[in-house]
Amino acid sequence: LQMRYYESINRRYIEMREYRHDIKNLVAAAEISIRSGAAAEGIALIDELRERSDSLKIPVYCNNPIVNAVLWEKQKDCAEYGIDFTVNIPPEEDAALEQSDACSLFANLLDNAIRAARNTTSPFVSISCRSEIGMFFLEVRNSSGQVFSADSLPQGKDDGDHHGCGMQIVRRIADKYNGSFSISSDGKIASAYFSACVA
Repeated sequence: LQMRYYESINRRYIEMREYRHDIKNLVAAAEISIRSGAAAEGIALIDELRERSDSLKIPVYCNNPIVNAVLWEKQKDCAEYGIDFTVNIPPEEDAALEQSDACSLFANLLDNAIRAARNTTSPFVSISCRSEIGMFFLEVRNSSGQVFSADSLPQGKDDGDHHGCGMQIVRRIADKYNGSFSISSDGKIASAYFSACVA
């Protein structure tokens, strides 16, 4: 997982470098088109530049690059499925876990949240986290049509995976950091809470 997210970041930086390499030529071509009376073509080039520029933006959610990569990928997944995705993380938050643990934690919780939200009429996924007094706290909430507790997690239906597998990984991470993990759903909103001692 971690390598996949690092590779996605690297691909985007390569695209940005290529874009910066071409931008002067594209701007010059747009300027020449406008000055020579072909304003429509010049404006079309400028619009294309704007679209390419918007698609290359890498959102910075927090101070942890691997968490940014995971959130970026999951935001794209949510957009594809029409799920409202909200992130409430202080920009200085560094999620002070080992990088592989941070990757597994965020990816597993968000994968499960997205899978559940896809089957609801007003789908949403929200994530928030903060660090204070040597503790790291993470909460993921999503729309849900199921009722369950940590002791009765439903099985995934989309790809044959079990919710329990990802949740076991999250529990192991919580145990590793002397923290806690719980998840439940009331049939409308599912909530997952994670804490870890990072002092």
